[in-house]
Formats: sequence, C-alpha cells, structure tokens
Amino acid sequence: VRLRLALDGNALSLDVPSHRVGARAESSAGGAGLGLELLDELGRSLGVGTPDADGHLALEVRSDALGGPGAGRLALRTDGDTTRAPGRTEIPIVRTRASTIDLDAPERVAVGASARLGGRRHDVSGPLPERASGIFANGEHRGSVLTRADGN
Repeated sequence: VRLRLALDGNALSLDVPSHRVGARAESSAGGAGLGLELLDELGRSLGVGTPDADGHLALEVRSDALGGPGAGRLALRTDGDTTRAPGRTEIPIVRTRASTIDLDAPERVAVGASARLGGRRHDVSGPLPERASGIFANGEHRGSVLTRADGN
C-alpha cells in the first residue's frame, strides 16, 4: 500500500479553528475501504476514516488537537487488510501562532539619542515568557531582548 498526505502547506496556523488534511491510499487492489488513521509526532490520533472509491480521504483536524507552536510531524497509517499490506507515511509540519507586541515607546527620539522601550508580548493564549524579540530602526538590527515570565 502506498499512502500520501496532502496539505496546503507545511505551516499550520494554530490561529484558525481547523485544517483540512487530504490523504490518498493506492495499491494494486485500490485504496477504497482501507482503514486510515492520522497521527501526530507523539502517536496521538487526530482522525480516522475510509477512502472513497478513488482512494481519497479528507479529514478536518481541529487546531487545538495539533499541540503547541513548533516543529512536528503528521503520519498516516493503515493496518492493511487480507489483500493489502500495512503502510505508513510521514510529513514534517510547523505549527505557528501569531503573537502581538504592545509597545510602550516615546513618540519621538532624537537622532543618536537612546530611548527606553517597554511592552508586552502575547498571543491568544496569554503572555509569552522567555521569547526573543528583535529591535530594529530604519531596517537595522539594534538589539534583541527576552521577555520575562509575565511576557513583559
């Protein structure tokens, strides 16, 4: 059995409610009726289904089931049946979540003068502790800072 996974891209935004994952099963006996399971990199089941007559299956996976932001994998597996062998395929993914920085800064800073900046970095789940943020002025990197435990 040959299995394939299809996504719109390998970056999956956790800011949207769900993602459509396409799967295809092929064999000399066809892929229809074969039990398929979608797993994450930890082996957690994200969905199960049976391909149509053409071997296609579409699964809708909730973003909150995918885990936190970071690198991961999606795997598609089948135990096969009496005429088709077991199979497995995997693809790399990156789970992303947008973050926001609420910046406290002076409205004007004289050229060459220093300025004190403050702010809070967060996403929809709350503060983002120990995250690096780059500081740029006129396209030039001026420094980087780490947020504290409270996201400030």
